[in-house]
Amino acid sequence: MPYDPTYPAATSPATSAPMRAQLQAIVDLIQSIPEGPQGPIGPIGPAITSYVVDSTNTLNPGENASVIVGFESPTVHFTFNIPHGNAGPEGPPFMNYVVDFTNTLPAGDNAMVVLTFDGSTGHFAFHIPRGDTGAPGEVTTAQLSSAIAGTPSNTNPIATLDLAISDPPTQGEMTQVLAKVNELIVGLRR
Repeated sequence: MPYDPTYPAATSPATSAPMRAQLQAIVDLIQSIPEGPQGPIGPIGPAITSYVVDSTNTLNPGENASVIVGFESPTVHFTFNIPHGNAGPEGPPFMNYVVDFTNTLPAGDNAMVVLTFDGSTGHFAFHIPRGDTGAPGEVTTAQLSSAIAGTPSNTNPIATLDLAISDPPTQGEMTQVLAKVNELIVGLRR
């Protein structure tokens, strides 16, 4: 018989067989809780494998904060009830930011930003590590050619096509457009 929290009903007579069944159901529930770590004289409480926050509730200012804790083996369940604070006076505007300085740190140090506030202005100080010095090296002509291959040439020497085109365009106008497109294509080649 499973445990029945409603038995026996208030002011009702209880008989021994159902009461023994209730007590045995409670013992069974206790024994179903996994054992925790071993202490010097036996297990220390039930094994807990996880914690869950079921909800966080906002209370009115002045109400007492509380935490409700429940255990559903092997998980501990929390419900937090937290009052929100009273609205305080509005502080000064935080609209101005200034970078006071930037400091170079040795290579390998951690970067850091320090922010201070003087009442109206946020002051930043940046601390940034320098990069490691790379190994010196030479670039061969083949490496340079390989890096440049496929990139366009500089088109600055190619003049723009300043041409008024009639409607419909004439054969001469189309010839000028064709010549300029060809000049651009040749200029982009490497």
